[in-house]
Amino acid sequence: MLTLQLSLTDELLWGLWAESGDTPAVKGRLQPSPGFVPRDRLDGWLHELGIDLGHDPADPPTAMLSLPHAERRLLTSGGETLAPRRLDQAVLRERAVPVRLFDTPALLALLERLPATPPPVIRYGDSLTAARRLCILALRVLAQGQYHPDLVTGVQDVAFADWRPVLAAPGLTEAWHAWLSRMPLVLLAGITVDQMQDLATGGLLNVLVDQLARTWLSAHRWPTLDTAAATSPGGRWLTALSQPESAIGLTAATQATLNQSLGGWLGHVREPDAATLCLQLVEPVPDDAEGTWILSYWLQSTRDPSLLIPAEEVWAGGEDWLQTLKLQAARGPLLTDLARAATVVPAIRRTLDEIDPQHARLSTAEAGDFLLHAAPRLLEMGIALRVPIWWQTPVRPTVRLQLETPERLPSLGLDAVCDFRWEVAMGDGQISPDELQALANAKQPLVQWRGRWVALRPEDLSKAADWLEKRPTAGRAGLVEAMRLQVDAAEWDDAGITPVVTAGWIADVLSGELSERLATVPPPATLHAVLRPYQQRGLDWLTFCDQLNIGACLADDMGLGKTVQLLALLASRRAVGETGTTLLVCPMSVVGNWQREAGRFVPSLRVYVHHGGSRQTGAAFAKRIADTDLVITTYGLVARDLKLLQAVSWERLVMDEAQHVKNPDSRQAKAVVAVPARQRVALTGTPVENRLDELWSIMHVLNPGLLGGRKPFQDRFALPIERERDVATAERLRRLIGPFVLRRLKNDPAIITDLPEKLEMKAFCNLTGEQASLYQAVLDDMLERIEGLDAMARRGLVLATMTKLKQICNHPALFLHDDSALAGRSGKLIQLEDCLTDVLSVGDKALVFTQYAGMGHMLQAHLLAVFGITVPFLYGGTSQKARMAMVDAFQSVDGPPVLLVSLKAGGVGLNLTAATHVIHYDRWWNPAVENQATDRAYRIGQTRTVQVRQFVCLGTLEERIDRMLEDKRDLADRIVGTGEGWLTELSTASLREVLALSADAMMED
Repeated sequence: MLTLQLSLTDELLWGLWAESGDTPAVKGRLQPSPGFVPRDRLDGWLHELGIDLGHDPADPPTAMLSLPHAERRLLTSGGETLAPRRLDQAVLRERAVPVRLFDTPALLALLERLPATPPPVIRYGDSLTAARRLCILALRVLAQGQYHPDLVTGVQDVAFADWRPVLAAPGLTEAWHAWLSRMPLVLLAGITVDQMQDLATGGLLNVLVDQLARTWLSAHRWPTLDTAAATSPGGRWLTALSQPESAIGLTAATQATLNQSLGGWLGHVREPDAATLCLQLVEPVPDDAEGTWILSYWLQSTRDPSLLIPAEEVWAGGEDWLQTLKLQAARGPLLTDLARAATVVPAIRRTLDEIDPQHARLSTAEAGDFLLHAAPRLLEMGIALRVPIWWQTPVRPTVRLQLETPERLPSLGLDAVCDFRWEVAMGDGQISPDELQALANAKQPLVQWRGRWVALRPEDLSKAADWLEKRPTAGRAGLVEAMRLQVDAAEWDDAGITPVVTAGWIADVLSGELSERLATVPPPATLHAVLRPYQQRGLDWLTFCDQLNIGACLADDMGLGKTVQLLALLASRRAVGETGTTLLVCPMSVVGNWQREAGRFVPSLRVYVHHGGSRQTGAAFAKRIADTDLVITTYGLVARDLKLLQAVSWERLVMDEAQHVKNPDSRQAKAVVAVPARQRVALTGTPVENRLDELWSIMHVLNPGLLGGRKPFQDRFALPIERERDVATAERLRRLIGPFVLRRLKNDPAIITDLPEKLEMKAFCNLTGEQASLYQAVLDDMLERIEGLDAMARRGLVLATMTKLKQICNHPALFLHDDSALAGRSGKLIQLEDCLTDVLSVGDKALVFTQYAGMGHMLQAHLLAVFGITVPFLYGGTSQKARMAMVDAFQSVDGPPVLLVSLKAGGVGLNLTAATHVIHYDRWWNPAVENQATDRAYRIGQTRTVQVRQFVCLGTLEERIDRMLEDKRDLADRIVGTGEGWLTELSTASLREVLALSADAMMED
């Protein structure tokens, strides 16, 4: 991991440098440390980002920076938190750091080109982030004209022409102090203590504003002065304002004279006045036929804004209020501010020809323009405003959809029909569509409506009128249309379109809190289970969706009992007279579990398992299911026996582990969609494992049309959420699917209180010498071959190398595919032996997960040899019958203490609560998949603390990717979205950084 940092040097240049993830101890001499990245390597990273800095021979290779250290370790990396003990011991030490130097304009260009989110192997340090924010503040100062030229005296009384921010400008002081309070000291690591004091009190912003203004002026035409004027003190000052060199050679006397001359002009910004112009807008009096608005002029104290003097008193003179405002004179500041305000308010400009202007007269259109456009600019200029209070709360048209539904639940599913009508409200009353259209056509921000003046936004009126024009004022709507309107309301918020207004059963559907409001469904006597409170709510919700014929996704966390909730639904529907047959589709690994749980919880259910070579077909199948309540089959057989299954009108279709239909292009997903059923239910602990396209696929099976077509869904939801992290769009999607998805988590104390603690920890392992040698050889081979390959070949090489490196981290024998002895050749194997020794010594049981079947077979033989125990291995080649036998044996008191499990074959659908230890021998790098595997032991029925260990090889790709997943959750979302494929897109330099073997990887002899 590379951390980019930025430090200001004593020559007021910005030094860009980088530190590696592992900073070594300081050796006590001033030389580049191995913890700092060499310049050529830094240039390489920037080149990968499309930034080519070129080579300047005069650019010094290093800069001396005073950096914080504690316990002889460098402490500059962004995000590192020191304990108080270490913080007290932190000291500054001078280090020679390889840097790239920039002036402020060059720094700005660099920051503009750096991507907002760095590549996976780069982290932006706090100093770089702070510099970016400071540059934005300096650009804001320039854009808003909050700066001025000045003459300042430097060391040895040298005069300088300088550009300075007006720190007293509205909002600037607060913005500067807010930035200063968060400034990391490493940003000033290259300057002296004296410079630091000046820069921290405003000089740092001065530096940026001056350099940026000077650069901009030098690139544009600066007024050319004649010889006499150019050589005068004022001319030399003007010329220096646009030159790289700001120093002016002036004697002390000349400098004092020039400074005094400039003082009269710059006094207003050097020392802000004690009073400023205040403009008060007064609405027309009721009997004014012309509707004239009065903009009156006042002088307002900047120390006490409640002190206001009308302009007529200013022109009349008087000493009492001058003393009150602590002013020597008032006419000058008032005229100055009126002249400034006249540049943005034409009506004020018309009054400046008067001897003693007191107010301006505005038409309604001019008053609207003043409030909408001039007022914000006047505030930026420091001019105070007093406007009618109603302007602060514009009246907005509110378009509401009223839905009227029958009291009884319909049975039309998403096509459920209800009566609707549109209503338009404005303020505290309703208006007709014609009135709304008339107001929209007027396009005025100020309107006298029903006896009073109101503020309107013409765009609100136009959008609301357009909305109504495109829709019938009354009619009938389906549930999908009502839901889409409710979600779309967020996108039309600026138009005042509000969510659906309704009551009754449809309100329960649209509220998003359906499961909390439903009537309780009494569990039938045929259900041999006591439902927990949240499971009872799950039954209520499933029943409600079943009565509406709408698809339901029960997405409870793994281990919360989705199986018993679904079986409770089947039992309760049979109890009220349902006669149809339910088709349950699941992975082959859990067919037996479903058959067993059905017999346990609802023994009266007639169950038929449609699986195996002897399964029924044709007329025999039809006859068999006629007397069956629940048919269990697999995803593979749905595709294979589709015509057979399509010939039946199923009461409901249930998909267990519904992520198996997450790919809408897969044969089994298309087959499941094609099976006819009155209602559909999906059971999954991970409705979205990787991409939102998976959610679309599941919802398309459940409720076709709810999320629209696949391509529109990608454009409207998936791309904004996945690429841009659009929170508002994510919320709209959540609201749209919310009524159809019920998800509860185990870590929610409101859901379950009797689950024991789960302790998760990393078990770091070193490589043996053999592993390190093989690792480096494979990495060198890839780096040598990768250059010049096309994209497809490059991707293939990287993925193949990844697999090899992971196999080597597991054990050399897994990579070499030989039958050599295992003992002593793998750090992970040594760690596993130590862990299992402790587990077995106290009589506990453990699950060991691996993604490689070959590794599982090796471990099976090795553990037998080391511990003398038979260790079953459940993997893809295990038959259904053998799977159930393994589970039963492991769950029994006298069963084997260790069970090896293939992550892909046994990570879902199994109840293995006899284990109190879960060991992930290798990483899948997808938290959702690993959590599913862990939850084979950590689930309802577990009564003891579960310890989870993830084996990670130090100094290898395993540690670096694990760190990314831990430190950058946002990045982790994107990583798991594409498995390991993201690595194939990295540059060669980035690959070298991620995959490189660190010095601490090998175990000591």
